[in-house]
Amino acid sequence: MPSKTSIPYTLDDKAQAHLKNATNTLWQAYSIVDLLVNSADLDNDDMPALISALRGAAELMSNGLNDLGEV
Repeated sequence: MPSKTSIPYTLDDKAQAHLKNATNTLWQAYSIVDLLVNSADLDNDDMPALISALRGAAELMSNGLNDLGEV
């Protein structure tokens, strides 16, 4: 069975910055969603705040994925 050889690669400074930004932004979005899942109380009319936070998380995720695409 032939072995797979890994091809080493190096990211330039710009790609490294995009990767760092993408990772940070996606973790921020994850943290917001995790907080919402664990603390939202729909019985207390939290729906407007929940929707606003989800929109913010979706925007963060979009920005993170755009940065990731630049890598």
